[in-house]
Amino acid sequence: MNRLFKHITDFLNKGKKYISKIKVHFKVIEPWCEVTMFGFGSARKYDEILSDSLLLMRVISKTKKGDLGITKLAKLIYLIECKLAKDNVKTFNYHFSRDFYGPFTLEIYNDLEALEENGLVSSATIKLTKRGRKILKQCSELFESNTDIVSKIDEIIEKYDKLSLIEIKSLIYDSEASLESGLSQKVGKVPLGTDLKVNVLEKDAKDKFAVSQWDETLDIYFNDEACASLNEAMRDAKEGRFCALNEEF
Repeated sequence: MNRLFKHITDFLNKGKKYISKIKVHFKVIEPWCEVTMFGFGSARKYDEILSDSLLLMRVISKTKKGDLGITKLAKLIYLIECKLAKDNVKTFNYHFSRDFYGPFTLEIYNDLEALEENGLVSSATIKLTKRGRKILKQCSELFESNTDIVSKIDEIIEKYDKLSLIEIKSLIYDSEASLESGLSQKVGKVPLGTDLKVNVLEKDAKDKFAVSQWDETLDIYFNDEACASLNEAMRDAKEGRFCALNEEF
């Protein structure tokens, strides 16, 4: 039995550890792959968390103004999700509600924290680390398979990233928001705590950012320990380093 098997075993064990990290940020319900965010009754599936995390990294990488903070990042994502949802295009899976500073969701904070803990986003400033940029590049094929949606996302980022946080907030406050009641109202006049209907249901989506065949790959990419273990296994295999079964067990 070669060392590759050992590293795969290590990866599976660390995968359990990674899921435990996710449980710190989310309340896991049955089935385990569905997650409930704090304060709201909505849920995201695990593949949706992976998809949201990857798109979150994409948005961070495309901002250029240099004043990106968590509030502005959340507002850019709201604009992306909201504007494309009008055409029944499913991008992010975040659930927003009206907060003191406009549309808000803890899910973005949770995803960003998980990315920081796994060395993909800098904790000092909201920007990708070297490993984060490398992983984004390795996902170029996935982005190409979703080229229409990605192009629309990039256009929205380019249009609104140049605005200041105050300008973006003013624009959003003056925009119409769909409510769960079926009514529409300007965001600035929506009562605090009210859910904003920006999510496109799977059954209603004319198009969506799809990562279904990349789930396992992204799961490894987003786990720094598992990724390091797999890279070591690949180096061992390439250099012909093997060991007997009784050496490891």
